[in-house]
Amino acid sequence: MTKLTDSPLLKQFHSQPDAAAIHMSGQTITYRQLTEQVAALVWQIQKNHIPQGSHIGWISDTAWHGILLQLACLHGGWIFCAISPHFRPDQLNHAIETLKLDVLISPKAHHRIKPIVLDFSITRTAKTLPKELDPHQWVDLILTSGSSGSPKAVIHSWSNLYFSAKGSNACIPLHPQDSWLASLPLFHVGGQAIIWRVLLAGCSLSLVPEDDSIENVLSYLPVTHLSLVPTQLYRLLKHSNFNAQSLHLKHILIGGGPCNESKLNESSQRGFITYISYGCSEMSSQVSTGVIGHIGQVTGAGYLLDHRELKIENHHVYLRGKTLSPGYFQSGEIIPLTDHKGWYYSGDNGYLDNKQLIITGRNDHMFICGGENIQPEEIEVILLSHPSILEAVIIGHDDPEYGQRPVAFIRSHSDVTKSTLDQFLIPKLSRFKRPVRYYQLPQQTTLKAQRRQLSQLLTPPIDYSIVEIQ
Repeated sequence: MTKLTDSPLLKQFHSQPDAAAIHMSGQTITYRQLTEQVAALVWQIQKNHIPQGSHIGWISDTAWHGILLQLACLHGGWIFCAISPHFRPDQLNHAIETLKLDVLISPKAHHRIKPIVLDFSITRTAKTLPKELDPHQWVDLILTSGSSGSPKAVIHSWSNLYFSAKGSNACIPLHPQDSWLASLPLFHVGGQAIIWRVLLAGCSLSLVPEDDSIENVLSYLPVTHLSLVPTQLYRLLKHSNFNAQSLHLKHILIGGGPCNESKLNESSQRGFITYISYGCSEMSSQVSTGVIGHIGQVTGAGYLLDHRELKIENHHVYLRGKTLSPGYFQSGEIIPLTDHKGWYYSGDNGYLDNKQLIITGRNDHMFICGGENIQPEEIEVILLSHPSILEAVIIGHDDPEYGQRPVAFIRSHSDVTKSTLDQFLIPKLSRFKRPVRYYQLPQQTTLKAQRRQLSQLLTPPIDYSIVEIQ
């Protein structure tokens, strides 16, 4: 068993050096090779005179290099700061300032940050790596803003990441012969969480080539476990060969927002063990997880995982535990997350139903229509129960008479009309909660739809590139 202070990479290096650590197209990397490549990166960064505790930024779509750099930072005492390659120049500048980067590793140079060039192909003896880790050392900073607001940098210590992975692995079986696909980006907490689950379990990580798709990779890599946001699941279910009989895949973890219930059931019917989860960057990924159709129907976000604590007060969800971040990094200082008793208010509303966590929405998403409170997520969940709707986002749009009215952005797999959607909602929602307009949801570059950006599309001057559903 890997202890908190053990390096999980070195533990696998010593116990199974020739076992598969990474599967890529046409190549398998053993734990010996992985460890020696990480050691070489640590040596190169040290040669550049980068002191421990420095913030190392990384911008790239090359997941393999990002994983190597993340592991090098863990063992060299630097803080890994992955940034989305999809950021506009103004967003990138803001991210660099928020993260207080000391160096940047990116295919493109940036005038404000010292660049360093690394050779990701060389190896060095693993003896140079430390055998023990400091549980309190900062490992990464993750930019998060939920679905609105300016990005905040969430700190994760090694202890946070270790106990997050331990709790997940106790719920979702993960054995040495298994392989988890790196299907989420490293600038997202869900993407980084996969690395630590794999290392603690001593299994392998499968990588998606930049020019390939998840659906295709599943056909030639030995993927048994897969993390997805709802949109990714919907795309995969379009393919008839996406079933447990045709693939190595057995376990699918869904997170990042509400999911169409019929699609969850379809995933289970195709032979996959499908999990629904709730989590956040502040709690180092998963908080609760449940299995669809297993030991009673999971109707919410499942059951609380080990090493986490939860309480509900006035429908507000409070969290704490060993996975809770030390705080936000802001202007070079730590901003605490918790109250005097150590509880973090998640910003989510919810309740417990037979020990299952039901999330009803975010407090900062609520808006008022004609004096009535509207929780967008309530409407979204009902829209997602429509057999044709794959995604739904509700925003409050300014109205001179009512204050704000609900407007829906949706993505569907077949043609729908405003009339049919209205008829579908009439028996399910009060009139003031039913959307007054529907638009096709534009393509997003993020895992979650950004409510603020969608709202701006409807703010004068209106962006007429969006398509209204009549």
